[in-house]
Amino acid sequence: MEAKELRIGNIVNYFNDGEYSIISTLDWGYANLNNASHVDYELLKPIPLTEEWILKFGFKSLDYGEYGRGRYVLDCEYTDKGVYNFVIGRTCIEVDVTNVHQLQNLYFALTNEELTIK
Repeated sequence: MEAKELRIGNIVNYFNDGEYSIISTLDWGYANLNNASHVDYELLKPIPLTEEWILKFGFKSLDYGEYGRGRYVLDCEYTDKGVYNFVIGRTCIEVDVTNVHQLQNLYFALTNEELTIK
């Protein structure tokens, strides 16, 4: 993964064993995780975004592939890339989000709130 994709608090895969890691610090090409330290960014792997992860972040299942969290709605349009429309009020933003850390970063950018596991 590239440094520009990562933020403190992002959830990533490091051990490739189905467990996840949370980034605690970022420093000159290395990350410290909740379960490892001084890990090269290139060893970190994204976690595919699934319904299970969306629900872990506190979104509630609505109708027809939509998930709500407060006034925010994540509308899933299933394509080969996995497109999610993020709706705030009456504004809809179409984005390519296929990984957990991308949803975390998008949510923070749009709401100024961290998206953490509930």
